[in-house]
Amino acid sequence: MPESPVWAEQRRSVREASLGMGRMIRENWRLLIYAILLMTAFNYISHGTQDLYPTFLQKQRGLSVNQTAPIAIVYNLGAICGGTILGFYSQRWGRRRTIMIEAGLGILLIPAWIFSPTLPS
Repeated sequence: MPESPVWAEQRRSVREASLGMGRMIRENWRLLIYAILLMTAFNYISHGTQDLYPTFLQKQRGLSVNQTAPIAIVYNLGAICGGTILGFYSQRWGRRRTIMIEAGLGILLIPAWIFSPTLPS
């Protein structure tokens, strides 16, 4: 059974309108570099907290795995809530503004993560 002429015509016009990967990269290379740098920064932010902080607590602060695990659970729950809330506000405030606010708040919290004298009871 052949395809309908309307579907075939629509399919042909979609192919003609497509940029193609090479042309898309040539025309948007600055945006591509920006996206790569932005995602690299996001990876540094997330891996710093998710991967390196438990190791920091164990090696530098001398905490056991049993002491580190609840801390990791709490900050990961906070990350889930924060991602949900900031995702909501990014619709209102804009993505860039929300990312700058989040990164700024994260920078302000670094001393609390590193220099906290005791664990909460």
